[in-house]
Order: sequence, then C-alpha cells, then structure tokens
Amino acid sequence: MKIPPLNIEDETEVFFRNLMAFEEYNGGTKPNYVIDYAKVIDCLINFLKDAEKLRHYGIIDNWLGDDKVVSTLFNKLGNQISINSATFCYSKVFNKVNKHCERRRHTWMAKLKHNYFNSPWSTISVVGAEDKEAAIQ
Repeated sequence: MKIPPLNIEDETEVFFRNLMAFEEYNGGTKPNYVIDYAKVIDCLINFLKDAEKLRHYGIIDNWLGDDKVVSTLFNKLGNQISINSATFCYSKVFNKVNKHCERRRHTWMAKLKHNYFNSPWSTISVVGAEDKEAAIQ
C-alpha cells in the first residue's frame, strides 16, 4: 500500500478544517475525499509512536518538529468525523488491511517483531546466540 506524503505545518489543522467544512456544506451523496482521508490518517495515528513511525517512513513530513502535536492534531480531527459507509472512498483499502491483519501469520510476525525485535540490540543478541551455538557444536 502506498500513501502519499503529507506536509504537517502550522496551518495544516486550519486547512483541513476548512476543507472538511466545505465538504460538509456541499454534503449529499458525493464522496468526501478530505473528510475520509482525515479519518484514515486518524485511524493510523492513535499514539505518539504511530506518528513517529509515519514520519520515519516518509508518509508524514513534520514541519512542526513534535510528533505529539501531529498525533493530537489528527486525533482531534478524527473525533469530530462521522463516516458515511455508503460513500466512504477508502472502504476497499480498509477491507484489504483488515483481511491482511486477520491472517494468523501476519499477526504472529507483528507480535514477534513487537515483543522480541523492537530494537537492534535484540536482533544482534539473537544472531550472537546463533553464532555461539554454532561454535559449540
């Protein structure tokens, strides 16, 4: 999945709120691209570490300097959004991501990475243990 980069600047929240208000005003059965996009980003960012990870992978270009501000910004935007499932433009993407996450193998790998390989030192210790075991034999 590819997500285009998003610049987060001082005026980003105001910009999003104005576009979201415009889409709400025009309402109806039209897709609300900005509202739906803000909800997707809100779903991706729940905590500070989520914003850090998105910045690390180049999805967010944080000109504010503080990832906590980015996290708070999208959580505030997301709290005020209600999604119309009939016109939600990213429903296929959500379904694909949910199917991906429901697979046992992906769940196990995510837990393994999170619990055992969350730092370079843990990976080095596993490699070192394998080398030591090979030397003993």
